[in-house]
Parts: sequence; structure tokens; C-alpha cells
Amino acid sequence: MLDILDHAQQAFSSENEPSLYVGLPALEALHNAWSKRILKPKYSDFTDAIQAGIDKLSEYYDRTGSSSAYVISMILHPQEKTMHFEKHWTSELQANIRTLTEEAI
Repeated sequence: MLDILDHAQQAFSSENEPSLYVGLPALEALHNAWSKRILKPKYSDFTDAIQAGIDKLSEYYDRTGSSSAYVISMILHPQEKTMHFEKHWTSELQANIRTLTEEAI
């Protein structure tokens, strides 16, 4: 469990380059990892703590919706562009991203 947190924290930290573009993918990956583990009997002693983490993570993720910075930083990143959105988001959400980007430009 701690490895998952360490990986997410490392994704947000960088001394050499901007790291905002990894914000949404890191939050989504962490949510996905915890959501899978909460269902496994192996982690039943930690269900309440994992759920509290998922709830807090969802709160932070929801806050990203009030800022286009995360989306724009991903689109402007030379390697990222729209790959994450195309792979993980619905067509409707991808359309919202296009609209947001067009309005920002």
C-alpha cells in the first residue's frame, strides 16, 4: 500500500521539469489502485482507512475541475498531448476537453 502512495508522490515531484501534467493521471491511478484493493479480502483490516483515502482523493480530484490548468498542461506536454484522455476518458469527456482547449486558446 505504501508503494502506491510513494509512486503517486514521486509523480507529483520534480526538480528538473514541470510536473502539473501528471496531476490528473496520478490521482486517477491512485484512485484505481485503492478501489481495487478495497475489494480484496487481503486488505479487509484496512477497508475504513482505504475508503477514507478514496473519499479524500475524490475531493481533490473534484477540485481539479475548477481549473483548466491540469488539462491544458497535459495537452501542451510534448509527449502527453491527448493520449491520456483518449485512453481513459469517455467520448463525452473528451469533447469537453476539446471545448475547454478551444476556449483557452
